[in-house]
This record gives sequence, structure tokens and C-alpha cells, in this order.
Amino acid sequence: MFLDDGLGGANNFAEARKVSDVVRTDLIQCGFLISESKSQWCPQQNIQWLGLKWDFSKGNVYVSDSRIVKLIQDINMILDQIGQNELIKVRTVANIVGQVISMQPGIGKLALLRTRELHKVVNSRASWNAPVVVGQSAISELRFWQNSSNFNFGMSVKHKFEFDYNIFSDASGYGYGGYINESNQEFVGHWSVCESNQSSTWRELEAMKRVLFSCGRDLEGYTLRWYTDCKNVVSIVEKGSGNEILQSKSLEINKFCSEGDIKVIPVWMARECNQKADRLSRQSDKDDWQIDDFMFHKLDNMFGPHTFDRFSNEYNAKCCKFNSKVWCPYTSGVDAFSTSWSGENNWLVPPPHLVSSTIDKIINEQLKECTLVVPVWVSAPYWPKIHDGSSFLKYIVRQEMFSAKHIRKGYGKNGIFGSKKVEFNMIALKINCMT
Repeated sequence: MFLDDGLGGANNFAEARKVSDVVRTDLIQCGFLISESKSQWCPQQNIQWLGLKWDFSKGNVYVSDSRIVKLIQDINMILDQIGQNELIKVRTVANIVGQVISMQPGIGKLALLRTRELHKVVNSRASWNAPVVVGQSAISELRFWQNSSNFNFGMSVKHKFEFDYNIFSDASGYGYGGYINESNQEFVGHWSVCESNQSSTWRELEAMKRVLFSCGRDLEGYTLRWYTDCKNVVSIVEKGSGNEILQSKSLEINKFCSEGDIKVIPVWMARECNQKADRLSRQSDKDDWQIDDFMFHKLDNMFGPHTFDRFSNEYNAKCCKFNSKVWCPYTSGVDAFSTSWSGENNWLVPPPHLVSSTIDKIINEQLKECTLVVPVWVSAPYWPKIHDGSSFLKYIVRQEMFSAKHIRKGYGKNGIFGSKKVEFNMIALKINCMT
């Protein structure tokens, strides 16, 4: 009888010493011959075992340097063979896949997520002695594991995590929604026609991705418990998917989290327990409309270049920097009125009920460069703030009227803007309060 690969421990050095002595004594009394050169009976917080580095001072386990070096050497060899158009044996690919999978205790389920294409190559074999075709997607996975920095983070030996935030997301056929429980920060967005026709799993995974991206880098370094009512999403985020499109989204989420040192633990919850996120996913927006690109570029050439779009979202923003009504991917912040507009050439297309407040902010901040686009509604409360009955007020230095046919309805799919019934004109006002 042979015994091999044993590991023990305790909460402190003294207890660990007792455990070590008891185990050693029991083995000797049972008649086993101990290989002292391969044994470590003195308790240590840092030890190498089964090709892994166990660091109990930090509570982490890492892949050993020797295993990383060997894997990278094997990857370099197969990439050289591919570059020289040599036949690749399936056993060579399987060897690399096996090495990565065996490292899972030190790198987590990333080992599964980033070997799916290589698994496909192995499964495409005619026999174990046959050559295989290594496609571009599989090569990308090889190059990922060629980078030794992907092994540096280690895995916690704890079975329970301490979470910084609890985040909930959901998707409907209409849109997506989510929120951070600890801050009540809410995220809302709508699907395009094409997106609304995607599978429910696609929408749920995309909802998670967009809510995560909407947080920007505010969650860097945090551990998140992410609740979703789709079991497929939990599996795809952790292990990837055989579906190429879903796998791509899973990799995007993983890349975003890796760059921001964000740890996401997806958790399934029953649909009836996810009511707030469900409600947000069905929330409509009657002000979801925009000026079309043709008219914007014309006005941008006349009054621009504009640098900040104050009333938009991720799919209709005309500038790289923009404010949005609710949190969405790439937004510079919500509630445009809560931040200064100075130092930017602002593109302002507010909902009609916010036009008066927009004009007041322009005047209060004495902006010298902005473009305000409003409906030509002479009976509206805001009209006297731009026109005295005979001419435009002095801070309006130029104007350009255009047809409402240049309005495009957004994904909100309601409201009068962008509908065929619109008969009024729009006007763009170049404003300089310093004149």
C-alpha cells in the first residue's frame, strides 16, 4: 500500500504542530515507511504542493512558476509550428488543454472559460493520431495563456466570500434594468428591434454586461455578488458557452473585470424575487428621441465642434462625452444639471419640459459656447426666454431652422417625437452669453 499527496493544517502554529506529530506517529505505528526527503512536517504558511503554491498568510493558492514556464514553452512551440504551417497533432493541443485545466485550483474557472475553442479543436479529431486544424479563435486562447500575467492573481482558499456590493439585473423583451442594492443606483436601457428578437439568454447576459459597464470603474477592486434569474447566465459567466456569440460576451465581461480587478460571483435567484430589476427592464421613456446624424453634422460644422452631449444615452450620443437620464454604459454621469457645463461646447437637445431649466443654467453659468435645439413652439413657457416677440434675444448669435423629419425615434418607442404626425419645425440656437 502506498499513500501520497497529503496536506494538513490548523488555525495556528501550535495546533498545526500537534496535527503534524499525530499524523506522523500514526503512520509509523501503522507500519508505513516515510520518505522524509519528500515530507515537510514543520508547519509553514508558504508551501509548494501538487504544482501549486499555497500561501496561507494571504489565504491564496497560486500556480507554481515551473508549471507556468512549461505551459508557456509548450504554447510557444505549437505557435511556432502553426506559423510555419506544420501539421498540428491533436495530442499536442490536448496536452496544453490538460495543463490549463489542471491549474484550475490556482486560476479558477477562467481555465474553463478560456479553453472552449481549444476543446473544440480536440473534439474535431478523426483519431488521437490525426492532425487537427487550429483556427484563429483557438490561437487567441493560446496567446492568452502565453501571457504569464494571467496567472498572477491566485485563488482564495476560502469557501465563503465577503461581498462589497449586491447587484441585481434583469431583461425583458422591451429593455434591461438593474440596480446596486447598497446605493440604490439604478440602470435602465432599451433594446433595438434586432436586440429584442434575440434569445432570452442573450438578453439576460447583455443586461448583465451593460449594467456592469455602466458602473464604469467605480467598482474597481470590489467583489460583487450578482443576482440574475437566468441559470444559463450563471453558467456562461463562470464557464463560457459553446455558442460563439454568448462566449464572446462572456469574454468581454471577463476582460472588463480583469482590467478593473473586479470579482463577480453570479448567483441565480427565482424570478419572483427579482421584481425591482424586472420593473426597471420594462420602464419606458417618452423622451427617447434624437436629431439624425445628417442634421447634427450640418449643425456641428456650423456651430461646433461640439464636445459634450448633455441629454443622451449610449446609443444616441453625438459626442464622446455625454450625460444620461439614468446610468448606462460609457456615460460621464447622470443628471446633467448637477455638474458644470463650463469649458465645453455643449450640444443641448433637452426634452421640452426641461428646456426652461436648460436656458436658466446656460444664463447662470454664462456659457459662451453651446447649441440649444428646441421645437418651434411659440406658446411654450420657454419661448419668451429666447424670443421677445419680434426677435431672438441678444445672447442667441445664430439660428438654423429645420424640419422635424430630422428627428429619429429612439428605442423607447413612444412619445410624439419621431412619429409621422409631427408637423412643427425645430430650431438650433447658437448661444453666447458673453456677447
